[in-house]
Amino acid sequence: MKRDMELIRTILLEVEAVDSYAPHPSEGCSPQHYLYNCYLIHNAGLAAGVTFHEDPPDVRLSHLTWRGHEFLDAIRQDTVWEKTKSSLGTQITSVGFEIVKGVANSFVTQKLKEMGVPIG
Repeated sequence: MKRDMELIRTILLEVEAVDSYAPHPSEGCSPQHYLYNCYLIHNAGLAAGVTFHEDPPDVRLSHLTWRGHEFLDAIRQDTVWEKTKSSLGTQITSVGFEIVKGVANSFVTQKLKEMGVPIG
């Protein structure tokens, strides 16, 4: 199975929005693919949760970690996310989330500079 950054972003937004997260695959997404990406989120330390099985993955996420909030904050805005995906192209499926976060942060920094916000 492959990591799906679009699905990971969606899951992180869902986990952040609720007090108790129950996994629910979206239309067109298999339960196995969905749970695999939940497993990756948990394994990467982006969200706390419980792993019931690793093969096949079965994870219940409870809340975002600091690292999860930092990553989500970098990719939260739709315009930043679209620019990040466009910039990385097909490489978005093969680069680490720190690179995705870095590219997204560069767009956020650029936008803040355009707004006249002093940056470091």
